[in-house]
Amino acid sequence: ACDQSPKAESFVNRAAYLLNSHKEDPELQYRYKSCYARILDAKCKFLEAALRYYEISNLRRTPGQAGATGGEGASGSAPASAGQDEAEAMLLNAIICIILARPGPQRSRVLATLHKDERCIKLAGGVYTILQKVYMERILQPSEVQAFATLLKPHHRAPLEDGTTVLEQAVIEHNLQSASRLYKNISFDELGRMLGIDPLRAEKTAASMIGEGRMEGTIDQVDRFIYFSHLKSGGGGGGGDAKAGEAKAQDRLASADGDVAAWDEQIRNLCQGVNAILDTINARSEAAAT
Repeated sequence: ACDQSPKAESFVNRAAYLLNSHKEDPELQYRYKSCYARILDAKCKFLEAALRYYEISNLRRTPGQAGATGGEGASGSAPASAGQDEAEAMLLNAIICIILARPGPQRSRVLATLHKDERCIKLAGGVYTILQKVYMERILQPSEVQAFATLLKPHHRAPLEDGTTVLEQAVIEHNLQSASRLYKNISFDELGRMLGIDPLRAEKTAASMIGEGRMEGTIDQVDRFIYFSHLKSGGGGGGGDAKAGEAKAQDRLASADGDVAAWDEQIRNLCQGVNAILDTINARSEAAAT
């Protein structure tokens, strides 16, 4: 699936160009969004995939809503229960992808949305338990990670360039971020023992997250210590300052989400324009050949 994802994305981009003339076909729109979400998932763009999966899960949230939005109730091609089962499958995919996504402000926002969705509590496999721990920024235990791994698809277990898997990297970064909420400072050696990796890798992971703005802190390579900067807007914090900080963070996230949506639309329009040019070139080439 990973090897074919670039080619699949090319065809989906072409489909997006043609989809504008079929806006009145909700079932076709649903199939397009579903394919696009799976392609993002296969390409390990987990944050974007989680957003798409969650959007799709809401399209067929209940039989009544499915009919209103063009689901099985409108097409009459499947029983009402099929829409609910499909919505639950998409919701589960959204949870898996957001847990595998790299820690950051947007991921925290999507985690909060999923954590508040009552449908997640009813999902099988105990997935809500790990969702809750990730949302509350609590350290994940090996037994919990192993249980979660049974829900993953093969490309989620694919090795990365450094020999680790997507899941292992996601757990390391999550536990590191959780540690930053518990400690003011920690040595490289102690952090490595906590994360189950060697101290050098723990230092590199922390440096990467700090450098990318996904975690606040500084690194003292002489004394081999990491000093964390605690933000008041943490997931489980309380008090007036924390609530005020969280409100400001949510405002920034909402603004960023709007910017991402606008950027997606610009990219989509650009892809459609390029596809139109390619189609024109191909048509003229064929006409010249004949």
